[in-house]
Amino acid sequence: MVNGRIIKASLYTLLLSLIPVVASAAEAGHGPSVSGLLYRVLVFVLLVVLLYRLLNKSVSSSIASGIELIKKSIDDAVKADQDAKKELAEYSQKIAEMSSELERMKANARKTAEKDSENVVAEAERAAERLKDMAKRSINSEYNKAMADLGREELRMAIKNAEERIAQDKDVNKKQKYMLDNILKIGA
Repeated sequence: MVNGRIIKASLYTLLLSLIPVVASAAEAGHGPSVSGLLYRVLVFVLLVVLLYRLLNKSVSSSIASGIELIKKSIDDAVKADQDAKKELAEYSQKIAEMSSELERMKANARKTAEKDSENVVAEAERAAERLKDMAKRSINSEYNKAMADLGREELRMAIKNAEERIAQDKDVNKKQKYMLDNILKIGA
């Protein structure tokens, strides 16, 4: 294709170079001279051959290097596209893994929160039961203390009552009998 372009360019240049020759010959009144035309064609062909030989290697190598550069750029772009797709797939997989890990962590947190809530409720129930037991013991203790105080007060009053009756009664036997009755009542 490159050679075809060079040939076409050469032919167009040849035709363009013939126009002044034909025009100058027409002005002079004679037709174009064949020797001048052949000389110019020969110089032109030599110029084209010389340019072709000189520029063919550099143009071909430039074109070949350009083609290689384009191929390399395309290969690099394809590789970069594949790398980007691979990296995108890796990130997508990591995101999916992180999402599933996040869901697992949420489920574990819910379970832990529920378990902690159950533990708090159970501990509160145990604390309430302990308070209830302490209140019962305290009530029983106060009841027993009140009963003991009542018994002591009853004994004191019985002794006082007995002393008053004894003091009022002059009979010693009655006094002793009354004391024994009161002592037996207190003991019961």
